Amino acid sequence: MKSKIEFTLLNYKSVKRTVSALLVFCFGFTFHLYAGNSNKVVSNRNTLTEILVNTSDSTIKLNGVVLKSYEIKSIESIIGKPDRIKTHTFKSYYEEFGYDNNPPTSIPITVTDYYYIYDKLGIMFYTNNGRFTSKEAVCFSVHFINKRTFTNTKALPYSPLNPFKGVLKINGNTVSAIEKIVPPDVNYNTNEFKLFDMLFGPTSIATVIDSLYSVKCIPNIFLYLDNEKDQRISYVVL
Repeated sequence: MKSKIEFTLLNYKSVKRTVSALLVFCFGFTFHLYAGNSNKVVSNRNTLTEILVNTSDSTIKLNGVVLKSYEIKSIESIIGKPDRIKTHTFKSYYEEFGYDNNPPTSIPITVTDYYYIYDKLGIMFYTNNGRFTSKEAVCFSVHFINKRTFTNTKALPYSPLNPFKGVLKINGNTVSAIEKIVPPDVNYNTNEFKLFDMLFGPTSIATVIDSLYSVKCIPNIFLYLDNEKDQRISYVVL
């Protein structure tokens, strides 16, 4: 028969092993819960920003997370808070079409848009307001190093201080900042052409192509070119 002291020591060792096992299990379970909750984890800004656009399933992924909207709180949960938040206010008109033989009317309005700018990443989210004002972004722009010199369309009032240095892919095709984007057989008379495994159409100033727009797809994609000679992408709007 074991003595009382021996029995106590054996019980102590058993309890110690049990507590240790529970601690390992609890720690592992807690870590699993944290790692699995990707919406709570903010990407490291020192890592490469990756934007994947897929028109076959109508998705945009930012650092592996599918963007269901451009709601700024959702964006912050992925890449943190923007470096700057700016507003731009301007005068415009709200058009009302006439009915019952009444002529159309134009109502003067004041429009305020909000810009959420990630200077370090070279990307920006912004509103496109009209008669009614919202702070929730509906546009996502990616800015390359190529400065746009076309002036036929009004430039965005703000842009990131640094160019985008991450990876942007459209349907698995990497979008280049240094290559001419317009195919050699495409001109201002072209109706539609294939690029990045999807259809695009050109916009032009007289005979000069200044931008490309996606055709019959979601998300809508606009590629704004830098100049007439190089025809590289200046920035992309999704």
